[in-house]
Amino acid sequence: MKRYASLLLLGTLASAIGGALAAPTGPAAPAAPAASPKVQALLDVLNSAGGKPMEQLTPQQARKVLVDAQAGATLPAAEVTRKTITIDGKPLGLVVVKPPGSAGKT
Repeated sequence: MKRYASLLLLGTLASAIGGALAAPTGPAAPAAPAASPKVQALLDVLNSAGGKPMEQLTPQQARKVLVDAQAGATLPAAEVTRKTITIDGKPLGLVVVKPPGSAGKT
């Protein structure tokens, strides 16, 4: 479960960094607030490789760092179920992805 939480945190961080590092189009933005302790710990690990700090990379470079960091992760096969439900008379396709052996209905 820790592995899933780590990957979720990494994905959330990638999204946040992508938005935070986008090129400004107007006046300078106020200084960014300090990262939460968990995000700072992740940044410290990612920055420990000796390259530029994540916050100084372009969004594309930061995304590549995160993709490369996840490249070696091995996850157990997930249980994938496909369903179609109807909303307002229109079909909507769903893909439900669950960790193996998890309880609950799909």
